[in-house]
Amino acid sequence: TGADNNVGVAFVGNARVQAFSSNAAATVTVFGLGGAGVGTSILGNDGVRVQGSKVMTNGGDMNITGHGAGTGAGNDGIEIISASLVQSKGTGDVNITGTGSLAGTTSTNRGVFVSQSTIESTLGATGGAITITGSGGSGTTDLDGVQIINASTVQITNASTAEIFITGKSGVATGAGFSDGVYVNNSKVLSSSTGADKGYAIGITGLSVATSGNLNTGVTLTTDVVVTASNTASTDADINILGTGGNAVSVNIGVIVDSKTAISAGNGEINVSGLGQGSGSDNHGVMMRAAPGATSTGAPSITQNGAGTITISGQASATGTSIRNMGVVIAEGSDVQVIGTGTGNIHITGVGGAVGSQDNRGVSIGNGDYAFSLGVGDAASTDTNITTVGGNIRILGTGGVTATTLNNDGVGISQA
Repeated sequence: TGADNNVGVAFVGNARVQAFSSNAAATVTVFGLGGAGVGTSILGNDGVRVQGSKVMTNGGDMNITGHGAGTGAGNDGIEIISASLVQSKGTGDVNITGTGSLAGTTSTNRGVFVSQSTIESTLGATGGAITITGSGGSGTTDLDGVQIINASTVQITNASTAEIFITGKSGVATGAGFSDGVYVNNSKVLSSSTGADKGYAIGITGLSVATSGNLNTGVTLTTDVVVTASNTASTDADINILGTGGNAVSVNIGVIVDSKTAISAGNGEINVSGLGQGSGSDNHGVMMRAAPGATSTGAPSITQNGAGTITISGQASATGTSIRNMGVVIAEGSDVQVIGTGTGNIHITGVGGAVGSQDNRGVSIGNGDYAFSLGVGDAASTDTNITTVGGNIRILGTGGVTATTLNNDGVGISQA
């Protein structure tokens, strides 16, 4: 019950936990509950903290569960930080479940926080799944469900089946906002398999339940993020990304695919679906953009080189009373492409906000009125590219039904 740093279970300073035995089903189970106290952004009352350490199994399941506690900030459910490794070598599943402090009063009470670390499953004949589930705690801002940043990697390699599921729900931020269901920055999510997958190779689902402020996004993928699913034997290495923005004020977007983010599936389907919410402006369903300062090398991309379909669907906020609530925004410098010898189709569907005044397009492509106050793509960005080699392209948009002034188009395509 001290001031801060009351961690339920802590592995720090090159600690090592291993379940390597003749029993292939030997498991590792960790449960931690943070103590009461006033947490800080650096030393919170985390449920489980893995810092500069390794937690490993050789065939059995790994289950890590943590609940942050205490008031203040930084009371994460689970922290995996400082070049840590969480690894399953074999067929066991990796399950990581964290809940930020429900007594938190300020910021960064996250469900699961991963920084400069690796979570992986390798060498499994049938492959173990990785499941990361996080729920943000209470407070004012930065209450992400799952946050993965600073050159972290979540991956499955050399497995017959390779499934990664990342699911996050933000806390109910009562201040400035900035609380995402899932937030990934400068990190990788990789699934590489050799057999018939059971379902989605990668599934990322985020829900923001923030009720105040701005930039409460369902799923944010921003700046040097790589999401890749590959399969050498089937067409089922699919990627599914689903996000719902917070019902707050402005820029509460379902899914953001930001600069230098690359989403690719060699053979499978790619589905990106988002629902924007909020009472103000720029509450888009799905937004792709090259962020301020990005160059042509920093364009966000969604790419497929097989027979699978790329599907992007977005619904803007139905209650946004201001401007620019769009279903799908594919801004200048963004690429949606079927490349190589791929025969896949591209389907884009968007529904604009119903009650705003103007620029509530169903689908906006190019350099149209998509910008929000935090900045738009740099002038050096390349043109928007939506191309397929052997498939079809279908773009369907419904503009703001009762919007009152101008530019409430079903589909708006603007010259770069």
